[in-house]
This record gives sequence, structure tokens and C-alpha cells, in this order.
Amino acid sequence: MDLLRQYHDFAFWLEVQCGGDKILHLHIGLAIWCLSALITRRSLRSRLPLILILIPEFINEGIDYIIGDNWSFQDTIMDVLSTMTWPVLLFILINYQYRKRIIRRTR
Repeated sequence: MDLLRQYHDFAFWLEVQCGGDKILHLHIGLAIWCLSALITRRSLRSRLPLILILIPEFINEGIDYIIGDNWSFQDTIMDVLSTMTWPVLLFILINYQYRKRIIRRTR
């Protein structure tokens, strides 16, 4: 439990340094997405790096729940949405552009 408390305190300190937890979630989501693609050697067009964002996000939210400092379901939903927003939007854009290119080549 002490390790979870230390993680939670560090995450809170990081939130303060970044200007808020939503901004931190945005940056962390993009970083995990890019690192997941590099580590798995998959393209950002692949769903795997996108899905792998959820593992650390759910672990983080689980720690928030266990520690219990002002935890709410609404905050958890907003954190997950903040983490996933840009990776999902960029994933859609990258796949749209790729499919558009493929269609042009087949004409």
C-alpha cells in the first residue's frame, strides 16, 4: 500500500507541474501510444498500440480508486476520455489518409 501511495503522490505532483490532470492524461496517452507502436513494431495504423494505452490507464485509475482520495466515477470517465482522445482521433485520421491513398492507387 505504501508503494501505491508513493505512486499516487508522485502522480499528483506531476499533475500540478503540468497544469492539471487532464493535460497530463493527454500527454501520457500520446506518449504511451507512440511507445507502444515502437515497442511492438507496429504501425500507428494498427489497433494494438491504441489498445495498449488502456492497460496503464486502467491501472492508474485502479490505484486512484484504491487510494480513495476524492475518487469519483465521473472523474475516472473523464480521465479515460482525456487519455484516449488524441490517440483515437489521430488513429482515425492516419487510417483515413492511408485508405484514401490506396483508393487513388487503384484508379
